[in-house]
Amino acid sequence: MKLIDLHGVEIDENSSPFKITFQFIDDGLFVQLSNGHADRVVEGEADDLFVDNSEFEIFEITGYNSHLSSDSDIIIEDESGQILGVLCLSCSHRSFKIEAMTTPRYLSYLVDCSSLDSFKIDQSHTFKMSYLLVKKASCREYKSKHKEKSALWGGFTHYQPELIYQNDTTTRIQAKSNISFPSSEHLAKLNEAILSNNGFDRFLKKYHLLELVYDYLYVAKLRTIDGSLNDFRDVISKYSNGDIENLKMLLKGYIDDVTPLIPLFDAAMGYEALMKNIFQDNSKSSNPLKRDEHWVSFWSRLTEFDLACRANAPKFGKNTDDDDVHRELVLDILSYWIYRIRCSIAHNKIGEFLFNSSHEGFVIEVGEPLLDMVIESIFSNQKFIDLIESSKRVDVAIAGF
Repeated sequence: MKLIDLHGVEIDENSSPFKITFQFIDDGLFVQLSNGHADRVVEGEADDLFVDNSEFEIFEITGYNSHLSSDSDIIIEDESGQILGVLCLSCSHRSFKIEAMTTPRYLSYLVDCSSLDSFKIDQSHTFKMSYLLVKKASCREYKSKHKEKSALWGGFTHYQPELIYQNDTTTRIQAKSNISFPSSEHLAKLNEAILSNNGFDRFLKKYHLLELVYDYLYVAKLRTIDGSLNDFRDVISKYSNGDIENLKMLLKGYIDDVTPLIPLFDAAMGYEALMKNIFQDNSKSSNPLKRDEHWVSFWSRLTEFDLACRANAPKFGKNTDDDDVHRELVLDILSYWIYRIRCSIAHNKIGEFLFNSSHEGFVIEVGEPLLDMVIESIFSNQKFIDLIESSKRVDVAIAGF
């Protein structure tokens, strides 16, 4: 039910201890109480505000910090200690007995209901939304001075997010059995990603799986080293690499075949202008296509569907059809793309392309499938699995001493 549908609705004393009147004025929902009966409400400071001939504006709360999750009314004060109103949180999945509701929660309940003709005093209700009831005399002050900043000072927000990007073209998914997670932390991080409600946050959490691997592999290699000083020196020297170099090393070390990755590049063709802005106009030193002619050459091969052909996808500036050169080129481009997308999500600073909500489709259609395939390829690579298992056996051996 839309808030505007409550305009003019009256609930009298036959179904409520109050005569309650809703009015929708200037995009705001107001509720007026008259003929109040103190015997219905639970005693408390919040209910002391809701007396005969009280009037409030009701604001929807679209989200709040989990630490606020209280089933009690929360008083909102201004800086002088004067009460502005009352916050009633949904406390998701918690059911409230209607007969035990405080006055502000009861009013919130009326707004939250999809029907106003089926109230029964012995029923309970699980809230779909949270609400803030602000005294009418304080509404102007709240809107002009406090509302936009509530996420910081109050831990709740009125912000109405744009529709979450959705793609309804998926008709078939293939299950995989050969994926091995290095640790429970990796599995937990992946589940956190899937529970994210937008593509940006999901991409960043999935990227964390790769970041978690860097140190894990470093320790695993040291544990399983043969004892050669040269091998030890080689492991130590690579540990100090920067993030992009670590990512390249990870991909080149544990993605043997780039063939499954090539078709995923095709989705990029619908985002040429945006990708040029992200990767070329905001280019970094690690860009394997930093020269304009290299970008143009790459893009023409991509649009002609011959990127997978080694002879037609040489390392730019070097005409060769060598398997390793072609593989390294693809992985260099992929590492750069994934890392730059990560930086544009995680950072907000000069020199980075800054995403907004309109770019979510690109992250979901291009960035996330590439990142998913990278994670799947690494975590199913037999060399990777063998190294992790060898390291775990060392753990078991140490624990046995």
